[in-house]
Amino acid sequence: MKVLVVGLGSIGQRHVRNLLSHDFVSVIGFDPIQQQLSEIEASPKFTKVLSFDQGIQSNPDCVFICTPADTHVEYASKSLLAGAHLFIEKPLAPDLNGLSELVQL
Repeated sequence: MKVLVVGLGSIGQRHVRNLLSHDFVSVIGFDPIQQQLSEIEASPKFTKVLSFDQGIQSNPDCVFICTPADTHVEYASKSLLAGAHLFIEKPLAPDLNGLSELVQL
């Protein structure tokens, strides 16, 4: 299984470590804050990408969205359009903008 983790702050890093503990999972990591990428230890099953588009083009089975809530709907929509399953940290969004469209996807 291939998982894209978007957002590599403390919770994103925790998800990466947990996912990498399973033999059948490979992880792709992206964070818009480049410094976060350098804080993740190298692993043969972990690949860093420099953009969300690069990560989603790798055709992940699932996307973990661990970014600030105001970015969740955008990343979730793009992930669903790419055919990925979702795991979204709470809250889903700071308001109702875009949620109807997300539900339709």
